[in-house]
Amino acid sequence: MLAAGRTRLLACVLACLLAAPAYRFGLATAGASPFKDLLLPGVMDSLATGALLALDRPQATAPGWRWFHRWRAAVMLAGFAAFLAIQALLPHEGAPARALSRCFLDVTCLALVSLAMEPRPSRWLDWLAAPVSRHIGRISYGIYVFHNFVPALIDPYLWRLDTIGLPALRRLVRFLLASAISIGIAEFSWRVLEQPAMRLKERFRFAKAPVLRD
Repeated sequence: MLAAGRTRLLACVLACLLAAPAYRFGLATAGASPFKDLLLPGVMDSLATGALLALDRPQATAPGWRWFHRWRAAVMLAGFAAFLAIQALLPHEGAPARALSRCFLDVTCLALVSLAMEPRPSRWLDWLAAPVSRHIGRISYGIYVFHNFVPALIDPYLWRLDTIGLPALRRLVRFLLASAISIGIAEFSWRVLEQPAMRLKERFRFAKAPVLRD
């Protein structure tokens, strides 16, 4: 992608958006562990979505982007509805769910962040400026590091919801519980480990970088 240049960047991004779901589908079909979905080839579509956000402003006048900007709210709602439907109706470990869940969640987040990037977003859409959002941003590295380990801790206690015929409820409870625990662990890590470690830099003096002049 680095060697593609600007003219082929969008094509590379679209290739990643297609390749990653195919990779996850292949892993699921082969019976591989869902943890392998988290390897770089399996998350390239999420990274490519971030690249699309970087292209959002420079490409805003292109025909495809004009359509996206006009229908962003609808795209966001449709993407989230599709994500919820997959989670509720398809087997969680099945190939379709593993391939498509991340795709629709990426589309939802793309539209949601794009709406918040407007020069003058409405107060209902300017969620990135909210104190809670800013704090989640501060502790987001801890959420990223720890969240993959949380399901293994809570899954043994949720199997009863499957036995009484409520797998969709189990997934919802699993998501909410895993999110709360992940945020709690990240908050603990931020206050006990990360903040004290960052304060250590105040004990050291660093030379100022030289100013380059023409």
